[in-house]
Amino acid sequence: MVWDRLNAHRSRATTDFIAAHVQDYAVAYLPAYAPELNPEEQCNVVVKRAMANALSGLSPTCTV
Repeated sequence: MVWDRLNAHRSRATTDFIAAHVQDYAVAYLPAYAPELNPEEQCNVVVKRAMANALSGLSPTCTV
């Protein structure tokens, strides 16, 4: 598994489970900040840009 450093991925329950199933799972953590390695971040960039473009003409007080 390749995980980011979400708290749930590093919780005691998760680490205990992985430790108890070493033969079944290998975990690799992504670096602390590596959006180019996380496909979700690539999608987020597109969505945020689209939202900013859509909101840009509404009001000068709108910020994203």
